[in-house]
Amino acid sequence: MNAIEIIQEGKLVVKSKVNGNFKGFDNEILFPLVNKQYWVQTVRKYWYYSALNPSVSIYKYQDSTYLVVDGKSEFVRVEQVTDVIEDTIISEFTGWSGDTVFELNNGQVWEQDEYSYRYHHAFRPTAIIYYAGWGYKMIVEGEAIRVRKVK
Repeated sequence: MNAIEIIQEGKLVVKSKVNGNFKGFDNEILFPLVNKQYWVQTVRKYWYYSALNPSVSIYKYQDSTYLVVDGKSEFVRVEQVTDVIEDTIISEFTGWSGDTVFELNNGQVWEQDEYSYRYHHAFRPTAIIYYAGWGYKMIVEGEAIRVRKVK
């Protein structure tokens, strides 16, 4: 199977643009689109391609859904994510260190749910929290961590 086959034989589901920086495919990458839809990569596939707001098309082909970057031959299997919260962390953000708690502008409080350490300084960054089938993930400034809701 290749991108041409997906485009020619598949059914176009969505045509939009990625909202922000696109860095290609990796593992469980969340693709926010300018049409306010969110799609998540469901298979491990690495392809590096850097672009700002690239046009993408999403096709239903056979029993799966694929995201194709318009004009490129690469594609990846995706699923739409509908349980998404996008809000601002209310304070200074310094990353996470094992048991970090994140308070959002909407009053919700989320806690780190896996051990990982990442230092990154930002003031009131945007957090995107979405349900990933087995729990929630939070993305801040391009990095993801598993979280659970505290309040």
